[in-house]
Parts: sequence; structure tokens; C-alpha cells
Amino acid sequence: MRLARLAVPAALAAATLIAVGGLIAVQDAIAPPDPGVSGAPSATAPRLKWPADTVWRYSLELKGDKRIEAGPATVEGALDLAAHVELRSYGRVDGNTRLGLSFVEVERHGLTMLGEDVMPDRAAADAVFAGHEALLEVAHDGAVVGLRFGADAPTLFQHLARLVAGEIQLVLQPGESTWEAQEKTQHGVALTDYEVIGADAQTVELGRHRFDYARLDGAPTDAATRVEARYTARIDRAGHVRRLQGTETINAGEMGHGQAVRIEGAIDFELLTMGPAPRDGRDPVAALGARTTLDQWPVSAEAKRMMRIRRAGDMTVDRIAADLKAFGPGGQMPEHSKWAWQATGRLLLDPSAATELARIADDERIGHRGRALVLDLLASVGHAEAQAALRDVLEANRGDRRHAALLTRAGFIANPEPATVRLVADTWSRAAGIEKQSAATVLGAAAGHLYRNGETDLALTHVRRIEGALRTAGDTADRRALVLALGNAGVPETVETVAAYARDSDPAIRRAAATALRKTPGAVAEQALGSLMRDADPRVARTAVAALSKHPLDAGHLRSLAGAVADGTLGPATHSQLVELLVSHGDLDTGARRLLATAIATRTTNGKLRGRLARL
Repeated sequence: MRLARLAVPAALAAATLIAVGGLIAVQDAIAPPDPGVSGAPSATAPRLKWPADTVWRYSLELKGDKRIEAGPATVEGALDLAAHVELRSYGRVDGNTRLGLSFVEVERHGLTMLGEDVMPDRAAADAVFAGHEALLEVAHDGAVVGLRFGADAPTLFQHLARLVAGEIQLVLQPGESTWEAQEKTQHGVALTDYEVIGADAQTVELGRHRFDYARLDGAPTDAATRVEARYTARIDRAGHVRRLQGTETINAGEMGHGQAVRIEGAIDFELLTMGPAPRDGRDPVAALGARTTLDQWPVSAEAKRMMRIRRAGDMTVDRIAADLKAFGPGGQMPEHSKWAWQATGRLLLDPSAATELARIADDERIGHRGRALVLDLLASVGHAEAQAALRDVLEANRGDRRHAALLTRAGFIANPEPATVRLVADTWSRAAGIEKQSAATVLGAAAGHLYRNGETDLALTHVRRIEGALRTAGDTADRRALVLALGNAGVPETVETVAAYARDSDPAIRRAAATALRKTPGAVAEQALGSLMRDADPRVARTAVAALSKHPLDAGHLRSLAGAVADGTLGPATHSQLVELLVSHGDLDTGARRLLATAIATRTTNGKLRGRLARL
């Protein structure tokens, strides 16, 4: 079988950075009326249009607030903004329309964040807004798929423009009177119902109801979420929005593990078109900036410092040391999540404290669990001082029979130094048995981090050593570990090596190959996973689907999977993982998701699985 299209994304930290997220909601007015458009009224959605070299100005009135409580941290923000917003079309590039977004004639600029007035006077507001423009890349259906900023754009301008951009999208289906959509917003990914509620010869009136969030930023996935968001939009039949108004409130409830997380937010706004603005023929300065997406939030050094101060709270280095000595042998602190959050915050503020933690780890009384907890803290922080301390602890405990478990912490460092990766590689070279297998998988993960951080040559040096060892390995456990190590690295240069093991006679190796292909999307990986999804071993088949779900899929992939389920090519062993795939790709085309869900529901005899599908 070969599927047609298969050839077969630190939540609280991000939430803190966007504490005013959800305070801005605005919709676009896109193009001037086209006198050539005429005809009888039609109660279906029109198509939005962005003719090049047109500029439209809107009057925006917006008030909102948001509060996030997570463990020891509370983040609050409030916004009161009155301004004119200009949208300038620079035409189409690579299938998307480029729209410049700028704030002009800012009348009110009340913004408080983390308890501080961010724009207390006109001079502060001018420094944020004056002369700056964000460049939005807008897909044919109105979704904002990319943003660019000029090199001198202030961080706060990028935040506010990004918040606005998260709502400058009416995801329309021309010719339809009702439809569903998933929209990226400043809060996350919203589940939205649309309907046409009125029409005349000149305009169409839409209702938009956001009733839930597939992903709510700042809240764990099991948060009980209550959403009430209703908007009305009047769209000119020529393709531009004349008016948009609405309100949205969001509440997320209590979470488990002894840590409460609550998110509250509300907005109330009105956007009214003021018609075309003068054109000046200029080019977009922001076009030279790096392309980002709606969920890539800029972070200033001062914002990081403020976050860390709030994160650390009343935690001190002396308290960390005392707690480790008292509770470390058990490997668990009272209110562990809160303690770890504050302790890592303190280490980020005071890097030299990492040396003290290494000394504590040397104390025999702290035991293996306490030592592992110290390494967890150091790996989570990951700065140079923390890595040096982590290396000292690992070297000091080289003879420990549980050294392999300690070494795994090095694989979680997002920005490993070459010295840290070299220590892992040296451990792998001299180890044997289970420790060698564990070190191989850690080395693969560390090399992958090096690769994605730009240390390509050094990363490939380590990866080629793993490939060489795999070619001569005979033991199944050794081969499995080395295949998984290449998967942990996830570099495109080794994908064909890994894919070859999809044909191995040993199901344990085929399953390892499926897992290893999760980080390397593309035709080679998808062909191998397409074969593995119909493997006779159900564990291999399930693992292959799980690996595919990590790839950037589109509606075509889902339709191909639906066809394979419908004709029985993908059997019952894959159905539960296919449902997980649907859940993890909730932002894909609603029709394609429904097609795959229907195919699974028709084929499965599992009542619980049917129930989950009914709730999607």
C-alpha cells in the first residue's frame, strides 16, 4: 500500500510573556468596494479580497483584561486602547497576500502588565507605535499564516501587533451559509461556528461563535474550559469588512497534581471602517524580517528578568540547599511542582548557585534520588554554570551502578554545550551493556540539539559514529538502542539509514524504526511509515501512526488515511492511534477530519473509541 499524500508545537512561561494575550480582538477590512460587483442578494459567505496598493483605515475601541493563576505565580494584564488601525495591501507573494498592519492616531493607550503601567504617557505610546508596521501573510481563506517585523520594531509593538493579527482573520467558506472552523487566536486554537444571519444587495452579515478551544495557551490540556464568545461582522460583497463587534470571556478551572491553574479573560470591542486611506507607494520594510508565526512571541531581556523574579518568589539558594538535604533522599518535595518552579527560577536569576547544588549532590546522605533531583534542576535551567555543575556530578558518580539513569538528564538540555555532549559521547565509548545502550540514546538526543542550534558539523560527527556502530551491531538490544539514538537526533542526513530498518525481520527493530522516524518528515519517512502502519505486529502499526502524528500533516494526509481505513488497509490495531492523531491535529481542515473520523467509526467495534469520535 502507498497512501497518496503520505507516500504512504514551558506553557506557563509563554503565558506569562503574553499576559495581555486575549485583550485585543480586531477584524480586517480588506478591500475597497468594487463597482463591478452586482446581482441579487445571496445569503452565503462572500470571498475576502485584498487588491494590491489599497489601504484601509479602521477605528478601534477595545477594553479587556486577563488573569492567569498557576501554582505560585499570578499574572495580570489590562488594556484600554482607542486607535486607528491601517491595513495596507502589498499584493500576493507565494500564494499569500501581504498586509501591512500599523497603529495610527492612538487616542487611548492604557496598558498594564505585571502590575506596571507600560505606556504611561504619549511619549511612551509613540515609542511603541510610531513608524512601525507588521507584515502579515494571509492565506486565501483569511487565516494569518505568518508575520514579519522590521529590525527596529520594539518588543511591545511586536506583542500588540501579534495579538491583533491573531484575530485579523475571518475564516470564510465562500458560498456556504453555515460552517465550522478552527482559528489561531491570541489565546490558542479556537473552535468556531459561523453562520450567515442576513444579507442585502450590498452586504452580508455573519455571526461567529467561539464555543471552545482545542488548545488554550497557558493551561494544561485537561483544563475544564468555559468559553462564551459571540461576534457579528458586516462584510461588503466586494470583499471587505465594514464593521465587527463582539465580546469574549474565557475561564479555565482547577487542575490536578496539587497545582491550581485558572485563566480568566474578557474583551469588549468595536471595529468600524473609515474607508480607504491615502496611498504612498512604499515597500514593506518588515519584508526583510524573519518569518514568524502567531505563537512565536518575542521576549525582551527585561521581560525575562521580571518573569524570573516572579517565578522565584520567596525561594532562596539557602532554602533550596536546606530542602534538598531534608527531602532529597525521597526524591520529592512537599508541593513539588511549586517548589521546582521556584527553585529553577532562582537558579536562572543566580547562575552561581549551580555550584552549590553540585556540592550538595556529592553528599552521600542525599542518595540517588536526591542526586537525580539535583540533575533535573540543572538540566531544566541549562545555562553554562548549570551544565558545568551537571558534568561535575556525572563525573563524580561515574562508578555508580545507576549512572545511566543520571546520564539521561543530559539529553534534556535544550542548548547543550560541546563539552556536555563530549562527556556523553565518552561515556558511550567506554560503557557496556545497558549503560552503553542508554548512553547512545542520550548522545543522539544531545547531537540533535546541537544540530538544530547550528552546530551542524559537530552534531554530524557524533551521529556518524552512531551510524557506524549500527552497521556492525549484532545484538538486538544494541541495534534497537542505536536506531532510537538516530531517531532522537532526528537529522535529515540519516533518515534513509533509519528507514531501511523498517524492513528488518525483527519486530522490535521495526518498532524502533517507526519511533525513530517521528522527527524527520518527508517522502522517505512517510513511505516507510506507510508500510509500518500495516505491519502484522500491532505494536509496530500503532507506533507508526503515533510517529506520523508528529509530522506536519495537511488535509490530504487525513483523506489518504481515511481511504486506507475504509478499505481495511489500516486495521483495528491502528484505530486508537488514528483517533489520537485527530486530537493532536485539531487545527486541520474540518471536512478532512470528519472524513477520517467517519471511516474509523464505521470500521471499529470499540464502543469507547466510538464515544471519543462522537465528541471530536
